[in-house]
Amino acid sequence: MKKLMMTLVAVMALLPAVAANDRPISKEQLPARALDFLEAHFPEVEISLAKEDRELFEHHYEVVLMNSTKIEFRSDGLWYEIDCRYTDVPQGVIPEKMRQAIAARYPEIGLRELKRERRGWEATLRNGLELTFDSRMQLVDIDD
Repeated sequence: MKKLMMTLVAVMALLPAVAANDRPISKEQLPARALDFLEAHFPEVEISLAKEDRELFEHHYEVVLMNSTKIEFRSDGLWYEIDCRYTDVPQGVIPEKMRQAIAARYPEIGLRELKRERRGWEATLRNGLELTFDSRMQLVDIDD
C-alpha cells in the first residue's frame, strides 16, 4: 500500500511537466475561426506572438497582438478571453444586451477585458469594476 501511494504521488508530481507543451506557431497554424475573428475585429494589428498550449485533456491557442492585446482561443478557434491592455475591447465582440447594460450604467467607461465562462460572462471595465453576466446577459454581480 505504501509503494502504491508513493508511486501515485510521483506520477502526480510529474504529470504537469509532461502535460504542459507550449509551442510557438505561425499565424497560418491558427484555426480558421480564430483567423476570421482576428481579421474581423483586429484587422490593422499584427500578431506579435501566437502559441499553442497543449495540456493533458485540452489544448488552446494564445495570441498576443502588437498593441499588447491578448486573446485566448479554444481548440476550435472560438475565443474565450480578450484582454486589451491599452485599448478597449472592440464593440463588435461584446454581445448586444451586455453592451446596452454596460452603456446604461457606465457610458463613459471602456471595457478592458471580456471572458466567456461556463455559466456566463465576466467583463472588466477600465476603472477596475468587474461585472458578471449570466448566460441570458443579465447583470448578476458587480465587484470592485
